[in-house]
Amino acid sequence: MTNLKHLYKYGKITQYSKSLFSTSKVYFCSAEKLNDPFECRPRYGFRGSREQILGSLARGALGTNPLITQHKAMEMAKRLYTEGKHRDLSMLKKAELSFTEMSTKRVGIYCLSQVVDSILMWSHYADSHQGYCIEFEATDSTPFFGEAQRVKYSPKYPIIEHWSMSPEQKLDLAFLTKHNGWRYEREWRILSNEHGPGHYEYPSHLMKRVIFGLATTEATKKKIRRWVEQRKGGVQFGQAVRNPERFAIDIVALSAS
Repeated sequence: MTNLKHLYKYGKITQYSKSLFSTSKVYFCSAEKLNDPFECRPRYGFRGSREQILGSLARGALGTNPLITQHKAMEMAKRLYTEGKHRDLSMLKKAELSFTEMSTKRVGIYCLSQVVDSILMWSHYADSHQGYCIEFEATDSTPFFGEAQRVKYSPKYPIIEHWSMSPEQKLDLAFLTKHNGWRYEREWRILSNEHGPGHYEYPSHLMKRVIFGLATTEATKKKIRRWVEQRKGGVQFGQAVRNPERFAIDIVALSAS
C-alpha cells in the first residue's frame, strides 16, 4: 500500500498539447528520448553460480519456446552449460546488446511526479513556470496511473548480473533506478514492454485538475481551458502562487470558467 492519491505531469505548450488536454491519451516515450544520458543504461555482468546460470538458461529456453516443458528446458540448459556456452563471449555480447536495445528503445515509459509544488520541477519541466501541471488520480486501486512504480535513487551505478538476477530485479535496476541528483523529482513511472513507445488511452475521469504556473500567461490559460472543455468535464483548475514568507509554492483553487 502506498497511500498515494495523485501523480502529476509537468509540461509546456507544444504542438501536441491540444491532444493532451482534449483527449484521454498520453504518450509513452522510449528511454533514448529522456533527458538523462545515463537513463536505462546499466552496466552488464555475468557472475553467477552453476544453479543460477542453469536457471537463467532454462528460463531463456522457455522464453524462446513456451511449448516445451520445464524438464526439457532444464535438460537444454544443462547441455548448454556442459558445452560451455555460458562462457561464449559472442553469446554474452549478444545478450548484453539485446538487453540494451530493449531497455533504451522497445519499452514505453511515462514519467510522473508525486509532488505538485516543486520549484525545480516547475522550472525544469514546465517552461520556467510558464507551463502547467496535470493532476491524475493514482491510488492503489486506480487503473492505468495506479500501475505507476516508484523510482529509486542511488549514488552507485546500477549493475545487472545476467545470470544471477531475476527479471524483476533487472527491470528495477534498468528502468527504476536513477542517480541521487534526480531525487528532487520524486518520480514514478508507468512501463509498457508489451506495446512499447506510443500513445495510450486512460479512463477520462482520471484527469482531476490542471494547475497553471506562476508565469503562465492569460492567453495560455484560456487556450488550455478551451481544450479541456472538449472533454466530458469534471476537471478542476488551480493556480501556483508564491508563498510570501518562504521559498515555497502554494496552489490555490480557480473557478471552472
